[in-house]
Amino acid sequence: MHGRQAGGVIGWGESASDREIVDAIIMLAKLEGIWTEPAGGTTLAVTMKLIAQKRIKPDESVVIAITGNGY
Repeated sequence: MHGRQAGGVIGWGESASDREIVDAIIMLAKLEGIWTEPAGGTTLAVTMKLIAQKRIKPDESVVIAITGNGY
């Protein structure tokens, strides 16, 4: 998706496949001990895609909100 400007800030949107979401959920569980639900996996999967696309710099600090637990 293209960057959009709102209030002087340009942001990016992206989507993730079911496989990317599941892979992100598994990564969180293995590396961080966090068992999240699909929305939480989506935030990580999309962040990883934006880093791969160089829209987020690899050395930039990023906060990912994961508000639910897995089921």
